[in-house]
Amino acid sequence: MLKKLSLFPPTKDLCALVRHRSLLQGYTLARIFAPDFMKLADQDISFVDGGNSEGIYFSKYCEEALLDCDVLFVDYHENLPKLPFYKEVIEKATELGKEVIISRALREKLSGVPEPLQNPTYSNEPLKANHMYDIRMPVITVLTSGNSTDQLHVELALKKHFVDLGYNVSQIGSRDICQFLGFPSLPEFLHEPGDAFEKILKTNHFIKNLTEAEQPELLIIGVPNTIVKFNNKILQGAGVLPYIVCNAVESDVSVLCTYYGHTKKEYYNEMSKLGEYRLNCPINFFGISNIGISYDATTFEYGVTYVNLDSDFVLQRMNDEIEPNGYHMFNTLDRESMAMACEAVQDSLSDNVRYMK
Repeated sequence: MLKKLSLFPPTKDLCALVRHRSLLQGYTLARIFAPDFMKLADQDISFVDGGNSEGIYFSKYCEEALLDCDVLFVDYHENLPKLPFYKEVIEKATELGKEVIISRALREKLSGVPEPLQNPTYSNEPLKANHMYDIRMPVITVLTSGNSTDQLHVELALKKHFVDLGYNVSQIGSRDICQFLGFPSLPEFLHEPGDAFEKILKTNHFIKNLTEAEQPELLIIGVPNTIVKFNNKILQGAGVLPYIVCNAVESDVSVLCTYYGHTKKEYYNEMSKLGEYRLNCPINFFGISNIGISYDATTFEYGVTYVNLDSDFVLQRMNDEIEPNGYHMFNTLDRESMAMACEAVQDSLSDNVRYMK
């Protein structure tokens, strides 16, 4: 019997899950809650992510509405920084006997909360071999240049495209919410202190074990954290985690999810070179999100201000302003643009892939 899953609050990642609810495994979507003060009740989810209308609407959060779900997933929203509010929601759902699962982002802010589901394909046993394995299948890697770039949506859109074509697809997600979709996120050891070389080996062995167990025709990997620091005050992980994952498994196609606002070919050239020389995966696909960055001189050094846009605006500006210089550019949340990108990725794999079955 399917469990009824509700989501809180309205983050872009949760909107991505709603858009790809057909991929849910063992769950059916009940509600996506928004606090009353956000004034989002009865608004389509496109009101938050700026994509095409989906016909799924936010519900106003209230205690009575929790009765309509079996599982509540709670994420962290940068615009809702007050932690007692999350604790109140978690405690109320727990009192009502609901299973509560909390995102990694929120767990980093709170203490004494439930642990995430563990990846069954990984164990903490010592490495049995001090070498790396070839991952003998086509690999798509989805990277990001910052937060809120619709990375999860791109990962799921790619999966749906290839699954609909009849391919057996294995996937590793950039977010722990992927547990509801039947595939793991990257293992916890990557987020813990430790030697980068050992993490590269462990990641390679983790992926080898996963693909041996599932025998897929294609592997999609979503890599959390940004590929490069924003500046010396906003490090964003300084690109360490993508470096580890991309050196653990060679990619055939790499997609970078980035902000709207980069218009010159020099930016895309530099990002592609960064992928080639630092991450061992040249980047030829760029997903332009419905988020821009406001360069406020008073706050830029220490913080980033995001500007919410919609797909119509971004697509028009992409056509008028962006210099693609041979790269495939697409808007992440426009259905037609995303579908064309999936087809282009498919064509690229057909023309240039290391391993064919």
